[in-house]
Amino acid sequence: MKYSPKKKIKKMTNDKIFDEIGCPDNLKKCKDEIKRHKKHIEKLSNQLLDLERIIEEKENEIIIIKNR
Repeated sequence: MKYSPKKKIKKMTNDKIFDEIGCPDNLKKCKDEIKRHKKHIEKLSNQLLDLERIIEEKENEIIIIKNR
């Protein structure tokens, strides 16, 4: 039996393997929720940085006042 390079080999992929049980809908919901949480974490992080900056400014003001 000779090897025929013209034969096409079908590749199996995992695309749509879970379509029957509704996983894509749940996956989309989960991705959206993760995106929402990431935005919230970023917002909190920015607030924290702002508060740290304010604290540093206040500490510097205290040092200036003490040195007068």
